[in-house]
Amino acid sequence: MKSYKIKDVWMALELAKKVFVYEFIAVIAVIYLFGSRMSDILIYALFGAALFGALILHTIIVYVVNSSYEINEEHFTFPRSDIENSIFAIILLIPYWNLARKMRVRTDEIENLYIDSHKRAPFSISKGKKQKAITYYGINVTGSFGSAHLIFKSRQKRDETRNAIAQCVRKATGARVDKKVAEFS
Repeated sequence: MKSYKIKDVWMALELAKKVFVYEFIAVIAVIYLFGSRMSDILIYALFGAALFGALILHTIIVYVVNSSYEINEEHFTFPRSDIENSIFAIILLIPYWNLARKMRVRTDEIENLYIDSHKRAPFSISKGKKQKAITYYGINVTGSFGSAHLIFKSRQKRDETRNAIAQCVRKATGARVDKKVAEFS
C-alpha cells in the first residue's frame, strides 16, 4: 500500500505566526489586567511564564498539525478546516481551536475534488504603496463525510496533494474523483 506524506511548511508557518501574534496580544492583556492585582512578584512572574509557555506550546502544536497531509488507500488525514455554522461554535472559537486538530477521512468516503484559488490583499498600515496580492491555492474535498477546504501557499503542494488523493481513491474504489475544474483568477 503506497502512502504519501506531503508537507506544506510555509502555510503552517503562516498559521502558527498568526496564532502566536493573536495569543501574544491576549497574554499581554491578561497579564496586564490580572497582574496589577497580584501583590507577590514571584506569583506574577510564574503566572506570566505559564501563560507564555502555553502560548509557545500551542503555537508549536498548530505548526505541527498544519504542516502535513497524509494520504493512503485507507484514509486521508489533514488539518481540520471546518467552518462552523452555529452561534455557539463561533462564541466558543471552535474554528480557532480546530487549528490544532487533524481530521481523518476514509478514502472511500471521498466523492469529488475541486480546485480553486483566491487572492487576498496583504495587510498594510502604510497608505499609498501598492502591494501585490497574495494568491492562496485550495482544494475542496467533498463526500459522504461532508466537505473540507484545504488551503496551500503554493500551487505545487496543492497539486501534489490533489494527485495523491485522486490516485489513492482510484486504487481503493476505482472511482475518478478529480474534476479538474479550471482556476478562476
